[in-house]
This record gives sequence, structure tokens and C-alpha cells, in this order.
Amino acid sequence: MLAAGGIIGGGSLAVVGTHGMLDWMYWRSVPKEIIEKRVNETLLRVSFTISGTSPKSISLLGGNS
Repeated sequence: MLAAGGIIGGGSLAVVGTHGMLDWMYWRSVPKEIIEKRVNETLLRVSFTISGTSPKSISLLGGNS
């Protein structure tokens, strides 16, 4: 009788755990459209300021080239 109770209790825990894991995975999943949109958009936007005495004095490469 005790073994049957252990088997039933273990099976119940497995079913409840599986249901909880599936619910968590559904909640955490990101829709495919959002992922594709993020991949195709600009990942990083950078703003910078260039200063120089004249447009010819501004180099496209910084440092030694």
C-alpha cells in the first residue's frame, strides 16, 4: 500500500512539474516576429561629434594610418 502511494505521489509531482515547466516556457517564449524584427533593425545607434578647423582637416581614420 505504501509503495502504491509513493508511485501515485511521484507521478502526481511529475505531472504537476511538467505542467509548470510548460507554462513557464510558454510565458518566457518570444514570438518569432519580434525576433526577426530585432535582427533586421539597427542593433546599435551611435552619435558622435567631429570637430576641426576646416572640412579638409577632418580625417576619416583616427590615429596613425
